[in-house]
Amino acid sequence: MKKETDDIRLLELAVSRRRVLAAGTFIGLSTVGSMLLAACGGDDDDDDDEGAADPTQPPASGGDATEAEATEAEEDEEEEGAEEPTTAETAEEGEEEEDEEPTEAEESSGEPTALTVGLGTEPIEMDPHRLTANIDRQIQRSVFSGLTRWDLNMDPQPDVAASWEVSDDGLTWTFQLREDVTFHNGRGLVADDVKFSIERIKEIGPGGKYATYITDVDTVEVIDDYTVQFNMLAPSGVLLNNLKVCSIVPQEEADNLSAHPVGSGPFVFVERVPNQHIRLSKYANYHGEWVVDYVDELTLTPATEEQTRIANLQTGDIDYSLAVPSPRIEEVSSMDNIELVSPHPGSAAFTWLLMHNQRPPFNDINARLAVSWGTDREALLQAIYRGHGEAHWNPFPRDHWAYAADIEGPEYDLDRAREYLEMSSYNGEEIVFKIFTTGQWVEYGELMHAMLLDIGFNVKLEQLEFATWIEQVYQNHDFQIAQTSTAREWDPDGLTISCLATGGSNNPGEYSNPEMDAAFERGRQAVDIEERKAAYRIVQEIYAREQPHVKAININSVGAYRTDVIAEINRDALGLTQFEYVSLK
Repeated sequence: MKKETDDIRLLELAVSRRRVLAAGTFIGLSTVGSMLLAACGGDDDDDDDEGAADPTQPPASGGDATEAEATEAEEDEEEEGAEEPTTAETAEEGEEEEDEEPTEAEESSGEPTALTVGLGTEPIEMDPHRLTANIDRQIQRSVFSGLTRWDLNMDPQPDVAASWEVSDDGLTWTFQLREDVTFHNGRGLVADDVKFSIERIKEIGPGGKYATYITDVDTVEVIDDYTVQFNMLAPSGVLLNNLKVCSIVPQEEADNLSAHPVGSGPFVFVERVPNQHIRLSKYANYHGEWVVDYVDELTLTPATEEQTRIANLQTGDIDYSLAVPSPRIEEVSSMDNIELVSPHPGSAAFTWLLMHNQRPPFNDINARLAVSWGTDREALLQAIYRGHGEAHWNPFPRDHWAYAADIEGPEYDLDRAREYLEMSSYNGEEIVFKIFTTGQWVEYGELMHAMLLDIGFNVKLEQLEFATWIEQVYQNHDFQIAQTSTAREWDPDGLTISCLATGGSNNPGEYSNPEMDAAFERGRQAVDIEERKAAYRIVQEIYAREQPHVKAININSVGAYRTDVIAEINRDALGLTQFEYVSLK
């Protein structure tokens, strides 16, 4: 049944079979500690459904924007989509809505529009279920869709799922799919594709990022072409948020997604020329009525040399730099026609010092504590990031709703670090410290190497190309200690679970603690904000005393764009952009 204007705190289980409509807007736990079921009335210019896509045939109209080999996609100004809502559930009186999504398109000149984006590194994996690097997610974000999506506040909204119901016990979620969603190869998306995709993510496991996000999903059942049922191992307060990153892929394309990604998102993959560019084009049959008149062609160009990237932005060879190195922020912000864009609702990007918890010497907690107490986080912040960010041991940023300010953890104290090292089983054997050679990471690694030597470790620094580093550290877990950075989701489950839970896809150090796992399970199942806070407080307490990794810096990850080209742009907590929302001048 519909639940009108009720603060449901992420679908409270006491309310039976709530139905969330595609017209609804969620205001999530990340901003107000609850989820408010509401609806925003759309423009009702066309209340007639143009007809659902045949699940086995290409759409009858819309040109051939599905041919990824083509260098240009045919642009179709007509929108085919699901029936727009004619009624809306409204938010509680006085509820303020922030960052509303666009509802009207600006008048188009009819000329094709293009945007060129500079990346800090070359994407490695385009298969959304196998990706491991954060930069790979930019391709995923642009090409693929999930059952849910994030709005510009990173709150979950309906996407491929038009609506859903939850059983009284919270163990059965039934999703009704939109019938107008097509893959870029022209075939309609159906429930079989959802089942296949979830099972594929689970099968790939730690070979990708997202298996940890759906551990509470037991099985997926296809009810009919447009109805799919998730059978849960336990109630979930995070399922809607996590399903956004679980991209739905066409079964027939699955073996070739790394080379030729095919999804149902706002952009179609056109071509990739390694170390030169990845080109995407606007999908004429995209189902997302929440975006309007977005860019026709998107070109992503890697430039690992930061000076080259900044020079290209100045000259107009690129319109937007996805990454601005912290030492260059003041310089870039003073340039003509250039403005910075910061992450919203906050930054979930931070640096980690990974330690392999199952191998000497860091299977000894005292060795790990020695590293953490001997890490001068403030020195790293000033030297590498020129003070832009936050030097802190806690994996939760200080402005996060789940942050527990009263928990004390390791701060820089070299004498105490050496005491922990003396108490450890470490005997002076050589340790290999693996870093990658992208951007400022060589300087960061050299500073961290000096700190490790100062503590008393015998450390050899090994510099690796990024792809090699990913293979050795994240895929093969072949390391003792390694430097990395990561960007997670803003919800506390996505922020920390894959890095700290047993078997987590971002836990190459193989840390495992049943108490930590139980806290994560409690946080995932809770639907009340205070219950969730209590669970993640335990996570922070355990992290403080065991230091499975060393979190050092919360990075203020900013981008920069040309104001003579771009009218409006966005950047989320992961430092990524939803380009379907970008508007040009």
